[in-house]
Amino acid sequence: MVVSCGLLLPPEQEKTAIKLSSYIAQKSGTASIYKTNLPYVSLYETVFPRRNIEKIKKVIKIIAENMPEFLMEWGILETTTDYVILWGERTEVLALFQREFLHKLNPLREGYFKEKYLSILLAKQICIFFANNI
Repeated sequence: MVVSCGLLLPPEQEKTAIKLSSYIAQKSGTASIYKTNLPYVSLYETVFPRRNIEKIKKVIKIIAENMPEFLMEWGILETTTDYVILWGERTEVLALFQREFLHKLNPLREGYFKEKYLSILLAKQICIFFANNI
């Protein structure tokens, strides 16, 4: 099960992001992703076993409740056919939260990883095999 952890935007920025995404989606002939998802600042995304979902929710809630308010420093705006990506500057506060997520949530992964990495690991193993057998 893939879990994404992130920070929701303040209401005015959320409205602006949704409007911009809808405009881009309309121009590109696709559906806006924000019909089913809220805009957020991504901090951490990985795969967990489903049996750990309640533990994951508890950890995320504790981290969120202890998170102080802070201002985001925004960087480059990037668009795709249905996403609006606004790159935020990696401040010390943001880095602190990312480390907190990594430290507290990684043990709950129990060795799980995204499916896309299977092909990378397999390719690496094949290269090692050929390098050792040529």
